[in-house]
Amino acid sequence: MDAREVREIALAAAHEAVKEVLSNYGIGPDPKDAQADMAYLRAQRIISSKIGIGLRLAIIGALVSGALAVLWLGIKAVIKSGL
Repeated sequence: MDAREVREIALAAAHEAVKEVLSNYGIGPDPKDAQADMAYLRAQRIISSKIGIGLRLAIIGALVSGALAVLWLGIKAVIKSGL
């Protein structure tokens, strides 16, 4: 067995191992499908992050608005009571 045959055997074994591992992860042999899936997942992650930021800002805005409303109602009550 010469070096070329050893190399061919090693490459074939590596190729089969990679196919098996990708198959175990549910990734098919077509790399374009896997790339499209990963692009979709990345887009979903980015959208999810933006929604989370928007939701946090909405909650903070609601809390600040509520606090300002309570403060304003308190000021109006003090003014009406004549203090």
